[in-house]
Amino acid sequence: MGFPELMHRTKIVATIGPATQHPDMLRSLIEAGATTLRLNFSHGTHEDHQRNIRTIRQISFELNRPVGILQDLQGPKIRLGKFENGSIILNQGDRFILTSRLLPGTQEISSVTYEYLIDEVPEGATILLDDGKVEMQVETVDRETQELHCRVVVGGPLSNSKGVNFPGVYLSVKAMTDKDRKDLIFGLDQGVDWVALSFVRNPQDILEIKELIATAGKRVPVI
Repeated sequence: MGFPELMHRTKIVATIGPATQHPDMLRSLIEAGATTLRLNFSHGTHEDHQRNIRTIRQISFELNRPVGILQDLQGPKIRLGKFENGSIILNQGDRFILTSRLLPGTQEISSVTYEYLIDEVPEGATILLDDGKVEMQVETVDRETQELHCRVVVGGPLSNSKGVNFPGVYLSVKAMTDKDRKDLIFGLDQGVDWVALSFVRNPQDILEIKELIATAGKRVPVI
């Protein structure tokens, strides 16, 4: 069940999470004008998402308001390793090293869970950590030691397994993981109205997900 053809062209998207998944909160979001509710498949089980989808559809029916459901797939996750003391604090101007070598993190260095880090991230690249809360720039690439020597542009705390992003850098990692494929089939079975795919790097990434959607016999837009 979906309403994409009935909805306004401008969407007001609200993300559903632990603080917003209670039926009363969902009702309030829809009454306040949310036209699309986003389910973040980086978190939660299929049972959690199925329960939320059923609740959203029921409230939408009761209020007679069309509400779209956006399935946001997790995509590949490149993360920091673990720190010796669990966390560190970086200040603007600090030097910091990122490496594909597996080692305990310190105030000066951290491992990154991407084996092609040195081959694909160039000098001058911007690196965003923990959803952009910390930013650094690559000053030199040391292929012998498998290290990116960086300068901190925006400081802040970093802790175990925080996400690492490389805006504007082409990485060979595929946009869809096995988890994403399973989540997609589940979402299509549940009748989601849109699917969001992160980390798209080339047309093949889009063609792959569209082929999976078509094979499932669905017509769901990808954003």
